[in-house]
Amino acid sequence: MPNAAAAGLVTVAAVALAAVLVVDRSHGPTFHPSRVVCGGLVCAGAAAACVAAVDGTPRQRLLSSVAVVFSLRFMLMLFVLVPRRVLWWESICTGGGCALLFPGFVVAAATASPSLCLTNDLPAFLLHVAGSVLTTGSEVQRWQFKRTLRRGAEGCYTGGLFSVARHINYTGEVLCFAGCAMLTNSNEALVVPLFFWLALTYFYAPGLERHLTAKYGGDKAWREWQAPAFAPSWLLLAATLLCAVHVGAQQQLDAQSLYHGTSSNRPEASLHR
Repeated sequence: MPNAAAAGLVTVAAVALAAVLVVDRSHGPTFHPSRVVCGGLVCAGAAAACVAAVDGTPRQRLLSSVAVVFSLRFMLMLFVLVPRRVLWWESICTGGGCALLFPGFVVAAATASPSLCLTNDLPAFLLHVAGSVLTTGSEVQRWQFKRTLRRGAEGCYTGGLFSVARHINYTGEVLCFAGCAMLTNSNEALVVPLFFWLALTYFYAPGLERHLTAKYGGDKAWREWQAPAFAPSWLLLAATLLCAVHVGAQQQLDAQSLYHGTSSNRPEASLHR
């Protein structure tokens, strides 16, 4: 039952996050109530993850720490780096999705191996860190570029991490949540990065492409920007395969540990019948 509950929780959260199909990309007030509510919901999700992990395993405490760092990163992007307007429905879907998602990750990890394994869990954690760096690092680079423009001027930023892919920040988010899903050692949790990939690839990115074309169509930098929409496909494919192999290997280790633990606890008389 815990697995079923966790699966339902992360699935609902992923659907809520993937439901953000239309985005208003015009600039809006930094502390608009919709932004504040969105940020508050994300922080509430991180707090709920911490509460769920208080008496939990090292794996669950690591996931709660990841949730706290994500909420801080989200606040930085929401109130400083990304000045676009946040509509109310987007605020509720995104914030509410995160409020469910991170406690869901902690619950999903309840039945996994309580201890962390260097060979299996370090790659998952590094994948999460790499995704976070790609997302936030690219946004910081673009923010610094925008600050160098004279007031009222517009410019399409094509340098830094964005020279690798036009939506390198979206690639980073997929890798970030793939790492989180791997840390839970739950097959059900892998639905989360899958939904992120589908939503960003087929809804967010095409809409952003149309917006950028309309806004920077006359900009030489935009016309000559030859970077692919996302990071090389082999990177995402490798991350997907790593997710599947990691979860399968860890579940096998958990099963072996459970078997040997059960065997060692059998009464001696039963072993010598």
